[in-house]
Amino acid sequence: MSPIARTLGVSRTSLYAEPRERSEQKRIGDEELLRVIRRIVEEKPTFGYRRVTARLRCFGFEANHKRVYRLMSREKLLLQRYAPRPERPHNGKVITLRSDLRWCTDAFE
Repeated sequence: MSPIARTLGVSRTSLYAEPRERSEQKRIGDEELLRVIRRIVEEKPTFGYRRVTARLRCFGFEANHKRVYRLMSREKLLLQRYAPRPERPHNGKVITLRSDLRWCTDAFE
């Protein structure tokens, strides 16, 4: 089996077993916890899953951030991820009246 796996460029274990689909994980108390999460997100829409977890603990719920993340991602309540802006090249020319004038500051006045 090893020569076949090497030829195909895959691991041996992937040739033996077919990947199985994961079932949706449900735990006791998820529905009640989700109701409170929805209320927190409606009240504070800029809170991410970590701040929601901290708020839940203030309300007396024992939930870790991974469980809150799972519930919020399943219900599409997570914040949008930060996307960096593309770098813009500097195409112009900086013109100053004389040398070192642009970077000159007086910190004592």
